[in-house]
Amino acid sequence: MSETLSLGICCMNSKLTGKPMQAILSRLRSCGDFELVEFEEGDILQKSVEEWQDVKCLIAFDSKGFPLQKCIEYCNLRLPTCINNVEAQIILESRVAVYNMLKDWCIPCPDHIIVEHDKVAPMGPNILQETDNFIVFNGKKIEKPFVEKPEDADRHDIYIYYPRNLGGGAKKLFRKVKDKSSEFDPKQNAIRRDGTYIYEPFLTTSGTDIKVYTCGASYVHAEARKAPTVDGKVIRSKDGKEVRYPVVLSHGEKMIAAFIVKAFRQNVCGFDILRTANGSFVCDVNGWSFVKGNQKYYNDCASLIRQHLLVECGVRGKDEPVELLKAPSNEELDKGVEVSNSFCFDCHHMPESTDWRLRSVFVVMRHGDRRPKEKQKFKTRQAVFLKYFNNQSDATEVKLKTPEELEKLKTALLQTMKEIMSEISALKTDVKDSRPGCCDGASLSWLYKYFFPKANEKGGEEEPRLNLKELESDFNNLELMIPVLAMQERFSGFERKIQLKATKWKGNKVREVQVVVKWGGELTVGGLQRAESLGQTLREQLYFEDPAGLLRLHSSFRHDFKIYSSQEGRCLITAAAFTKGFLELDGDIIPILVSLVHSEGYGQAVLDEPIPKKVRTSVKELIEDILTTDKDILQQLTARGSLSNNPALLGCLQKIGNPLALLYRIKELAEEYILSISAAMKRCEQCNFDPDDEAHDDAVHLSDMSGSVPDPMIPFDLEES
Repeated sequence: MSETLSLGICCMNSKLTGKPMQAILSRLRSCGDFELVEFEEGDILQKSVEEWQDVKCLIAFDSKGFPLQKCIEYCNLRLPTCINNVEAQIILESRVAVYNMLKDWCIPCPDHIIVEHDKVAPMGPNILQETDNFIVFNGKKIEKPFVEKPEDADRHDIYIYYPRNLGGGAKKLFRKVKDKSSEFDPKQNAIRRDGTYIYEPFLTTSGTDIKVYTCGASYVHAEARKAPTVDGKVIRSKDGKEVRYPVVLSHGEKMIAAFIVKAFRQNVCGFDILRTANGSFVCDVNGWSFVKGNQKYYNDCASLIRQHLLVECGVRGKDEPVELLKAPSNEELDKGVEVSNSFCFDCHHMPESTDWRLRSVFVVMRHGDRRPKEKQKFKTRQAVFLKYFNNQSDATEVKLKTPEELEKLKTALLQTMKEIMSEISALKTDVKDSRPGCCDGASLSWLYKYFFPKANEKGGEEEPRLNLKELESDFNNLELMIPVLAMQERFSGFERKIQLKATKWKGNKVREVQVVVKWGGELTVGGLQRAESLGQTLREQLYFEDPAGLLRLHSSFRHDFKIYSSQEGRCLITAAAFTKGFLELDGDIIPILVSLVHSEGYGQAVLDEPIPKKVRTSVKELIEDILTTDKDILQQLTARGSLSNNPALLGCLQKIGNPLALLYRIKELAEEYILSISAAMKRCEQCNFDPDDEAHDDAVHLSDMSGSVPDPMIPFDLEES
């Protein structure tokens, strides 16, 4: 039986008058099966549900300002056939409820913790610990970078926090304002504590988001857009719409879409997918959503809504709709009817005669210009270092890199320096009182006491006390370490690290440690600028006819752009700066680095695969043998059968000649240079030399503490050069 059904549209006026909604309604109106009843916004807000018009079918969805509870009462009163279940839309108002529903239906979503800050100690039973690089809630740890989402789904102020060793700060997302959707705040490091928030790890998606739109469990449309987490700049087409590109979903992603329709009982529904190397995850479910500007989608959606309502109401539709739901004619398009943002990827002219096609481009580059790397190395028996091996019986090396680890070590070293000073003072007093006045047996006893450890009275396995010389050496070394550990503005975690290597054991306990302090080597401003410029140049040369073509290809996943970097800070920043120029991105480097640069897994295996220690040791021994042999290096390599035929290398080897004799000559030159520095210092003292003069800006002090190291001066034999 064919009859006309009344179809009510109950939503806020801003949603009703939108172009996508009107495009769908015009098609439903044209098919002749429905009489459309648009509920006035004033009636929805002010009148009782008994006064609302009675309809057979209903399209109703929640948005800001919409009285959802009132609409639920209407549905319970009139029992209309709904496209989307109205009562189930309560779940969509809370991100916590959405995540719980996803878990109940085994739909993949990011690992997360839910923190109700008003129930955190001391106000409640829960325990929350916050540091520069992670948070721990009731024993569960979430590392930065992580995402902080308010529970209220209508709040779009989502923050992404970055670890201190990558520079810190947070990316603040918000509803699009003109061409901006986010901004980076370098000072936002502490999480918000004014309500309930969801915290989840930031998942790398190559800088894109996938927006998925369903119309029933068997129909799905997906589009990709540039993620707001990258640079916050919204790419728009000429007509002002955000540029998006079609994406083909995998079978698993299509199954996720079907489960979401069933779980949330929303036939017309939009949700967001994060496509990562470890699979696809649903990070948000929005409810009623439409694709914008896609005529085919409007046709399909209107047809499926019509079919669903007719089947649910047991009504046979008219025969005309197939013709009436066709795409708009050319005349309609000329009058300004919306057209798709689809992009033809094969529209560029290709010479018919060519047999070659560019499949891929590989770029391998070194990091940009960097500042000098610096290193300090010494051996010590101080307990402050030995304790790192106390609970690690099998450990032979410990690395300290995070800001928390370095700050903790600095505090411990400052305390240790105070203790060493006390020991030195006491020991010097003891030695002074007992120092002999002539060269006899007592003199030898005093020298032994100065240069060798004094046994501890407790005996047993206690470590012997350090002598005066060792204490003074340790104090000087720690004094040099403190300024490095205190560096904050110029240096960050990945540009400095402390390595502790066990060198001596007594039984199962470590008794001596080699301390290696490394810092510096960070990218210069010029290196950063040149890396970005290189990316711009490569993009313009590869796509000289259409520089924006690369951006479209990358956004649509058809161009599989990947950038890998080692863990070194200068390499990571170089990669991020290059990517910024290559993809024409805006904003700060840190969000680009976290979103697009891969520094783990496959990239590390390719870039940072270490040479086996046995091979390295063998090579070092071979080099040492060659350098310490009193024989011409060309003769040595010829005898070993490893002489190169490269003319440049042969020329260098000829200049080296006898390597042992050359090493002695280098030693002599170094001694002469040190003497020249001493002479220059004496001359400067006589002429009242000012070390703070602008002409000597290159003489950077490692430590501000006096007496740590001699100030570098210009030797007299180089002053005139």
